[in-house]
Amino acid sequence: MRKATVDDVPFLVEMGHKFHAAAQLPFPAEQGAVETAIRQMIEQGVVFVTERGAIGGMLSRAWINPAWVYAAEFFWWAEDGKGRALLRAFEEWARDNGANEIRISTLDHIPARKILERAGYSCREISLGKVL
Repeated sequence: MRKATVDDVPFLVEMGHKFHAAAQLPFPAEQGAVETAIRQMIEQGVVFVTERGAIGGMLSRAWINPAWVYAAEFFWWAEDGKGRALLRAFEEWARDNGANEIRISTLDHIPARKILERAGYSCREISLGKVL
């Protein structure tokens, strides 16, 4: 495992499309937006990669208390059995960069929630959506 560089962008975009397909989102992925977001995370946050997996996110401050810093995960996808190792690397990065908390979202129909709960995560909020 290692930190991603801009040379990894094509690989990360491909993985983003796999995530998008698995997520069954009601909108298409926009190639340029995916590339831009990944580049921003590499430059301003962190992206860790394995042979067939990655996790990425950035630090943010709570709007209600700017002293509370959290690491927001934006994507986490592993097809190589290294999902937990990626999660541990993200946690270490967050701790080393002053985060008080990590926020991770997961889709309801994939097993990541069970992995996260076993790792000590608990539900903070539930996000609901409605296509208009």
